[in-house]
Amino acid sequence: VHSVWFVLASSVLFTMAGIGAGEGAVFEVALTAASAQRLAGMVDAAGSMATSSEQLAATAQSLEDGLGPASKGVGADVILRGPLQTLGALNGELRDMLYKLRDELGTLFTTGSSQELRPLLRDLAKLPSAKASELGAVRAQAAEWTKQCSAPGALARYRHFEALHREHVAFDAELRSLSDEVYELREERAAADGILAGLEERLSKQRGHRKGEEYELARYLGSSLFRWDLLRTKVAHHLATTFSASREEAIEGRGSEDIEGAEQKLGAIEERLQHVAEAHKKLSERRKDLGKQLRSFLKSLVLSCEATASASGPGAGQTTAPRKYHLLGGQRLGVHVQAGEEFSRFLNATFAHSLPQTVALLEQVLQPYMVTGDMDNLVLPTTWKARPKVGRWWEWLEEAGGKPVAHEEFERRFAAAKRRFSVRVSAAEPVVMAYLLWLILEDVLNTQNRGGQQEVVLSLPSPDDVSPSSWNASESPMAPAAPAIVRDETSLV
Repeated sequence: VHSVWFVLASSVLFTMAGIGAGEGAVFEVALTAASAQRLAGMVDAAGSMATSSEQLAATAQSLEDGLGPASKGVGADVILRGPLQTLGALNGELRDMLYKLRDELGTLFTTGSSQELRPLLRDLAKLPSAKASELGAVRAQAAEWTKQCSAPGALARYRHFEALHREHVAFDAELRSLSDEVYELREERAAADGILAGLEERLSKQRGHRKGEEYELARYLGSSLFRWDLLRTKVAHHLATTFSASREEAIEGRGSEDIEGAEQKLGAIEERLQHVAEAHKKLSERRKDLGKQLRSFLKSLVLSCEATASASGPGAGQTTAPRKYHLLGGQRLGVHVQAGEEFSRFLNATFAHSLPQTVALLEQVLQPYMVTGDMDNLVLPTTWKARPKVGRWWEWLEEAGGKPVAHEEFERRFAAAKRRFSVRVSAAEPVVMAYLLWLILEDVLNTQNRGGQQEVVLSLPSPDDVSPSSWNASESPMAPAAPAIVRDETSLV
């Protein structure tokens, strides 16, 4: 019965060499281990941005439902209500556009074309500059709560809090820079390891005893660089492919390395990678500790302000807060301050870095599919034929307690698995990173099965379907392809 339902995903390794490229156009036709990691990092950041926006939207709704009517007067908690509403609206606008992005990516990958995705990307690109003045004004307004705090040194303590946050942002930028170094070194290490393995097999020799730090290092890098297992698997595939290609080259004797030189080269690369990875780990730990310090510092400041306001009467300022804000004791001021800081810092970082990077990523990988003369029209090759895919469906028939799942739940799981199995992680075309972003957005943006309809997802073509000889450049609707892969930029925060 399994064979009736279960269809394995087909191999999808292919290239798009020269399709629609104008004279002199240069673009990456297949992902390398380094570029796959770099793009995976961008996809990972975009997924985290969407996750935070979704969570903050729920926070805004909880605050609206649970805080009740504003108190009379000009207390600090009252001052924050207006900015919180504005910040919530700004996040709501961002969230709505991310939902549209999810849907338009889905249209592209389920129908093979889209005329709305690129205009949407332009709107997303304009959002930071269009909202910059409003965000700056509301952030300054939100900070006015400290002037209503009568605790000693409240303004100076808040300025110190902001200095700590700037240090936290600087850590983010430094971690991105170190990650770029790690990406290159991991590719170099995979290639050098493959060469040495091939020489060992060809010469029937074995490398010297190794300390084993590389295995601990691999575990750290595998778990810390990317949040989603989907991206970790994608990266692992490209590293393995790099190793295998180098190994085969050495077995066939196409390289000039000797086994001693190859072992020395691998050792040198591993030493460099160990150094950079250790710096990355230490900085990550410092960033985590600083985050805890920021939360403790803010809590201390707010509790001091609330203590000095206790003369307003027992229980004054109490509110039914969202659970995440019980850290501050449920006082209205504490709830407002913590929520305001989270909204403000998230939107500032998103507009300065995460959102522009996401737009650049998608423009980069989608550019080869723009129709000449109609640049807003994206068309995938006609060889991307629709084929339904499904995974190990029989594992979904029971819940944890052995009870059968409802029919609707089974269909939801079927549709989700079908999307994931439609493109295997071995795909080498950079546009597959946009596909992976779509899958992640489907997960984090509260996706519901659309009217019970299961979409048919396009599978990628075989290498023969898109070989250069099978294309007539004069007949291709594609526009000139994109230049080299966009690199991560330093945060503007």
